[in-house]
Amino acid sequence: MRIAFFFTVNKGLLSKYFESLATYMAEKGHEVVLFSFKGTAAVKIKNNVRYVSVEKGSYLKNYSNIYRFLKQEQPSVIITNFNYLNPSILFAKLLGVGKIIAWQHTSTKHNKSSKRQITVKRWFLKKADTVVVNSKLLGDEIAEVFRIPANRITRLPFFTPIAGCKPQKIDDLAEDAFYIGCPGRLLKDKNQRTLLEAFAEVKKNNPTTHIKLVFAGTGPDTEYLKQRAAALQLSDLVLFLGMLSAEEMAFFYKRIDLAVFPSKHEAFGLVLIEAMALETPFLVSNVFGALQFLPEEFVINSELIFNPENGNELAVKIEKHVKGHDVDMNSIRDMYDKTFSKVAILKAFESIVNR
Repeated sequence: MRIAFFFTVNKGLLSKYFESLATYMAEKGHEVVLFSFKGTAAVKIKNNVRYVSVEKGSYLKNYSNIYRFLKQEQPSVIITNFNYLNPSILFAKLLGVGKIIAWQHTSTKHNKSSKRQITVKRWFLKKADTVVVNSKLLGDEIAEVFRIPANRITRLPFFTPIAGCKPQKIDDLAEDAFYIGCPGRLLKDKNQRTLLEAFAEVKKNNPTTHIKLVFAGTGPDTEYLKQRAAALQLSDLVLFLGMLSAEEMAFFYKRIDLAVFPSKHEAFGLVLIEAMALETPFLVSNVFGALQFLPEEFVINSELIFNPENGNELAVKIEKHVKGHDVDMNSIRDMYDKTFSKVAILKAFESIVNR
């Protein structure tokens, strides 16, 4: 079977996840090629997967390059997502590709998709044979918003390769402080604003405790957060690390004392399972789709889960940890191993392709 993947290869952990899927299918004896838009064109082979990088250009040029790639490669299956989804589905259908698997990661609420965008996306998704989602939450939304029949929607969670990354030291995290870390894009819907206000409350209640809030990521809310930190007279205690490599993220999770994930909309929430895999104590918003894969008893009773609309609740929970609240991270890691097993997810992916 000839399989073509469409996604952008980079140093991020999500890219590593899809590379793992491609490598696994190559190990199973399939011919696997991976198409990616990059700054320069190149072809290489890694782990028996052929990487085809094409120089990113205009809208029309990108569509043309995807068409030419599909016509030349003639795959029997394509797996596509992100900005590649619409053109690859269109041309795969026109060229008679046997199976089209479309991957959807993000809620329309998070993207704030317009009616026109939803209509266009619906047209393309309806051409796919299978739509893969990362949670029941997103699957229900895809069925309702895009009117995709339930029997064509398949749930497949992420695993994370972060435990295999060699930690790369971050000099900004060298102080003897209690570090509260928040990784991810800095967006209003990611709700870092509520976390910053909660941090201010915790600091006010514990003026002699050396605590710092650390954001790992970039985004349009960066300036607001910096200005608000200054207004709260917390600039020296709030760090903005910007984008980090996978290796730096491994160090980040190992170094911080508490990870906080305050998002208001999260179809899955890869950051949660990264923390679980590296046994980093965490607090997580109750909207994370990844929680739907965890045992119901844990989700209902866990002190690690909070309402993202309730800043006071978050402040109280953070303060508990600052004052030494102990979390059994061994059991959390066991839960990760049972729920987000790489081996099980790879086998489930293979069955989706072979279905």
